[in-house]
Amino acid sequence: MAYALEHSFYFEAVRPVKKVIEEALRYGVGGVTEATLQLAGAAAGLLTRGERATTGQMLQHETDMVQWATAGKGSRRACAPKRSRPAS
Repeated sequence: MAYALEHSFYFEAVRPVKKVIEEALRYGVGGVTEATLQLAGAAAGLLTRGERATTGQMLQHETDMVQWATAGKGSRRACAPKRSRPAS
């Protein structure tokens, strides 16, 4: 399950639960079942909501990025002048 978690969340912060389980099944072909992987996922820190999954580490990373962006908002002059929308 550790391989599947690391591999699944390398490029994406949130993935479908089925894709994470699928990755773990491919890695442990013949030696694991879906039921044991679901238990192992919970033990390894897999967070699920509905059909989506992430890890605590990815959630913290995303939270840190949002805080960083929010803290910097308005701290510098805009690169381009503010434009008004053309009249319709």
